Amino acid sequence: MSNDIYTQLNYGQVYIRLKGSTLPPFPMGPMANVNFAPELDELTIKDPRTLSNTELDGVSRPSGGTVTGDLLELPPETMTELLAGTRTVIPTGTNTDEAHSAVLGRTSMTVRLPLAITAITNVAGDVTYLPNVDYVKMPGGVRWLAGGGLATEIAAATADADGIKSVPVKVTYTFPKVGLVQAFTRGRQFYELFVSTVNEAGQLTGRRATFHRVRMALSGELPLINREDFAQIGVTFTISEDPDRFGLGESALLTVEEEAV
Repeated sequence: MSNDIYTQLNYGQVYIRLKGSTLPPFPMGPMANVNFAPELDELTIKDPRTLSNTELDGVSRPSGGTVTGDLLELPPETMTELLAGTRTVIPTGTNTDEAHSAVLGRTSMTVRLPLAITAITNVAGDVTYLPNVDYVKMPGGVRWLAGGGLATEIAAATADADGIKSVPVKVTYTFPKVGLVQAFTRGRQFYELFVSTVNEAGQLTGRRATFHRVRMALSGELPLINREDFAQIGVTFTISEDPDRFGLGESALLTVEEEAV
């Protein structure tokens, strides 16, 4: 028996790819607290010769398991897969004379994320409104301010049936290159999962765990705004046996390769 001490202090990365793909897998991003928990089915036969009907025979059969971890970053490819969506890259450009209704104290959401406001005018195009006086650019659109000439026009406008006063305007702005994710537009996907680690506590031995058939999902909420701490996104990989792997002595669930020292 070896006298080596197999204490564990592992670091490494997690990779995924669609099951059946031959392309190199892509990294999930930095993940912490990555753990595997197997699920076992206990099949038993009771012994009728005993008073307590204890076990006569049985077998422990693996039925699956879960891998859990916390994402510390959220690359676009990973977010797309977690949200079961599709991602389209939209190149940078300009939207000219985009129609909006200005309401004091509210923010008009532009069609694209605004990078810089070029000009905001009235419908006729003969009045140009002033930045930081009539409006201010927000991350998702344009907020209309009180105190400028536009505010005076809005105050003089006729209110609608809900008592809201507005003035039609035209917004010209540039928008950045964006990755547009359409969430929850795909059905269930199966992946291969690779966990590649090095044991820093030992002799820097390498290890790779390969899960042959997994599903991926958020294990909780997807943080959108949190100012008190860095966002940690919980991810769960649900593991099932790969029906394409059926060799004698071959695992259809998990393969672990350990560097021998």
